Amino acid sequence: MAEERRSGVFIDADHPLVRQVKAAGVIGSGGAGFPTHVKLSAQVPNFIINGAECEPLIRVDQQLLVMYPDKLNRVLQTVVECVGAECVYLAVKAKYKEVVEEWSDRLNPPDQVFQLDDFYPAGDEQTLICEILQRIVPEMGIPTDVGALVHNVETLLNVAAAMDGHPVTYKYVTVGGGVQNPITVRAPVGTPYRDLVEIAGGVTIEDPVYYDGGLMTGRHIASLDNPVTKTTKAILAIPSKLRCVQMRSLDRRSALRQVRAGCDQCRMCTDLCPRYLLGHTLEPHLIMRQAAFNELSERIKDMSLLCCDCGVCEIYSCPVGIPPRTFISHIKNEEMAAGRRFEEEKRLPEYHERIIRRDRRVPAKRLIEKLGVKEFDKPAPFLDQSIQPIHLRLLMKQHIGRPADPRVREGDRVEAEQVIGEIPEGEFGAHVHTPLKGIVREVTEKSVLIEVA
Repeated sequence: MAEERRSGVFIDADHPLVRQVKAAGVIGSGGAGFPTHVKLSAQVPNFIINGAECEPLIRVDQQLLVMYPDKLNRVLQTVVECVGAECVYLAVKAKYKEVVEEWSDRLNPPDQVFQLDDFYPAGDEQTLICEILQRIVPEMGIPTDVGALVHNVETLLNVAAAMDGHPVTYKYVTVGGGVQNPITVRAPVGTPYRDLVEIAGGVTIEDPVYYDGGLMTGRHIASLDNPVTKTTKAILAIPSKLRCVQMRSLDRRSALRQVRAGCDQCRMCTDLCPRYLLGHTLEPHLIMRQAAFNELSERIKDMSLLCCDCGVCEIYSCPVGIPPRTFISHIKNEEMAAGRRFEEEKRLPEYHERIIRRDRRVPAKRLIEKLGVKEFDKPAPFLDQSIQPIHLRLLMKQHIGRPADPRVREGDRVEAEQVIGEIPEGEFGAHVHTPLKGIVREVTEKSVLIEVA
């Protein structure tokens, strides 16, 4: 039996489902893109389907749960057998009434639909586990540390496709914010963002900026010519004048200047921090306090590594408008680049949810108002339209781990679902496939450009 260790997860590469999922290049369909075959190698008693979708303006998973209940239910049975789960929870917000009604009779006890309140960040893995299981994932830990696995709804659909021999080549994406017709589409991976914005009727706001993913945790889109990836959950257009945009664009020096000038040590950034409320030792106000000095202590540097970049501190909690998350992100990136890691021996012996946590969850409606995007909080119905871009640019790194190695050359003709980027055996990463047939026009270490035939 082929065995190895990755991030504390036991990997059985001989399990049929693990082999199928690995060959298909399945990764988490949102967030950082953790390779799914690694997750499916764990043995856990609790399996959680994450349908919370707590980022404002995103409308993907709530629609998939209604569109494909039979397919999702079938693959769920196979996944449960693979990981040895004894109980399944479908986590969705109670306000998604159509989803709750559709799924309530599909899960047999002890499996259940777990109805969440409408708060942010309900979809965060560690928050979700605390809500459902009343367990705390240790600092810098993973869900398997407390006997749980969490998978996104769309990721499960990709697992179902892998079981039928189909790799990940398409992505469900909400195109929203300041566009003419907010929609959700199924787009080939590698499609330029611009194509999807045009399908949504173009922008309706002046001086827009664009985000791949949510406004709280997504990343700024530098160019609409850049491609959709396996983790693209949304393309959101919002006015550049919004405070949330300006904060995210601050360099370290500018962020530090604002922190030094404005922080009044009120503690609100800490008292509303989701990680602090889970009992972790992250206290953003202490990091802000040390920002007034030229050096950061070792404790503060370690503390910065615990930040999950949720953005609550700077978008919602800070009364004077300074950017704690942005400043902490700069520190964290510097420390990680220098090789700093939060070692296991630094963890607390045990963790307890702080008694104030449930009263300090961030209401989604209030967050939308704070972001300044209430006018864009609209439905984005699924548009069943075939999307055929002229070119596809497939990135070799759309996931956590090692970039894939290109396996094609300029001038090659490729077929739909063909492997064009591979992870060597024994390496941690995910294969890359082309959605459509065409001719390879450019190959670099970072990407492959295909002219669609």
